[in-house]
Amino acid sequence: MKPFRKHKGKVAPLHRHNVDTDQIIPKQFLKRIERTGFGEFLFYDWRRTQDGSHDPSFSLNHPRHAGASVLVTGKNFGCGSSREHAVWALADFGFPPCPGNVTVRNPVWSKPLSDYLADFRRWVALPDEAAHMNVAIFYDARAVAGDARLLAEAKAALIDLIRGEQAYLAHFAHAVDAFATPIGLFNKLVTSEGKGDALDLKKGGIFPIVHGIRSLAVEHGLLETATDKRIARLCDIGVLQADFARELSQTFHFLLMLRLDGQLAASAGASGTLVRPSSLSSMERDLLRDAFQVVKQFRELIRHHFNLGIF
Repeated sequence: MKPFRKHKGKVAPLHRHNVDTDQIIPKQFLKRIERTGFGEFLFYDWRRTQDGSHDPSFSLNHPRHAGASVLVTGKNFGCGSSREHAVWALADFGFPPCPGNVTVRNPVWSKPLSDYLADFRRWVALPDEAAHMNVAIFYDARAVAGDARLLAEAKAALIDLIRGEQAYLAHFAHAVDAFATPIGLFNKLVTSEGKGDALDLKKGGIFPIVHGIRSLAVEHGLLETATDKRIARLCDIGVLQADFARELSQTFHFLLMLRLDGQLAASAGASGTLVRPSSLSSMERDLLRDAFQVVKQFRELIRHHFNLGIF
């Protein structure tokens, strides 16, 4: 499969829970030895009537969903036997795989608990960029199928391994400085000519909040996974002052809202993470300036808390 870093496309809904691989690609179509040509058999028993014609009541057969490349489903999609043909059928139909390959078909993310415990020790002992990313992915994970106790046990082991390791936590938190906050002197928004006089909401604002909060959360052994819930919990235990926690949460949701607006406009050729200040209203630009000032304040808090000046 061809890798990609960014995707934009039409969305198609599938309002069903617990869709297993036998429903994604029925067993009678598994005789092919190549990986192509499975798309026409995707959801075959649902897409077609008994006489083989397309069922107009099935969502993917509706004209407005023609050419869709993003599939939104209910809980526990892809359960049942781990059949790689289901992945091939989805990809062949037009739904691309996870860009980061964080899927059960990737052996890195599908292994026994004992293997993950060994991974944790290696990730913490050798804290390079890939190891930090893996810790972040695992710490943010939520159980949607299977035995949730396994994930809870693994997370508890990861938290115990990291607890008190201030040098490791500093390395982990240091990623908040990966990108500059696009606000300059006199509260001026800093854009890039190479990006069409736009600025990156994710790099400049959303990521520092998400990762900074993640770093504080793992330090204190929190089990919440959503950033806003982690902010609230950090406020409850006194790590963040109530006024600043509220301001940070409002900033986070404002930046997410602007990013969502950008993603909805992506069909017109715009980027989902880039925003051109000139396209915003005067009030939105003022709010964006205020938001980035909060991000700068939060980054300074993280730098001081984890002593990032050593880097």
